[in-house]
Amino acid sequence: MSATDVVTVGKALPRIRSVSFNDGYEVAVTWDAATRDGRTDAVDLAPLIFRLKFYAPLRDDRRLMATVRAIDEGTAIAWGDGDVDMAATSVLDLAEESMTAADFSEFMTRHGFTFDRIAAELGISKRLAGYYAAGRSVPRYIALACALMDLQLQRKPVAPALDRRAVSHGAATLPSDRDARVPFGTLERRGRDDVAREMLDPVKDTRERADRVQGGVDRLAVGTGHEP
Repeated sequence: MSATDVVTVGKALPRIRSVSFNDGYEVAVTWDAATRDGRTDAVDLAPLIFRLKFYAPLRDDRRLMATVRAIDEGTAIAWGDGDVDMAATSVLDLAEESMTAADFSEFMTRHGFTFDRIAAELGISKRLAGYYAAGRSVPRYIALACALMDLQLQRKPVAPALDRRAVSHGAATLPSDRDARVPFGTLERRGRDDVAREMLDPVKDTRERADRVQGGVDRLAVGTGHEP
């Protein structure tokens, strides 16, 4: 191997071109061209800030939050003197669990959903679905529910289980596709084990995404006003 050989190991680290403080625990992150196609995301950092004690200084200090900046060639962000920092990979995970109004509209178009249909799937009103598509901030639980729906709609067909009660009476029936789906409107209230069991279906090409979405579902249990 010569001194000029380039060795690539694993995936390239995500890089942040710029970051600025929005409000609350939200920051505006602009990625480099190789990460999320250079788009700008409004990223809510609250799930990490309130889950890890390392970020406790940020919880009640708006001035400190406003000092956010990119460091280490965009592979992390930091606050204040740099004692508090966050890897770009962690910021990227949160960004991929978020959804803009444009993302919500594109999701509806991709699956051919009407406002009546998406409202029924998510357990919200048709009017609220319209607000999300028109520009209102999309809550993380809605974004996670849409990500979960994406996974389920991309699944490969599998043989459904027989109804044991029907089998015992000699009349085996198969559940419909809709019966096997997660009721998205109750995603926040469902047991995390139940959600994980239905999400982590053995589909190799979506397992990594399923794990990431499950991580987001787990973080929904973290209240923004409680110590971890």
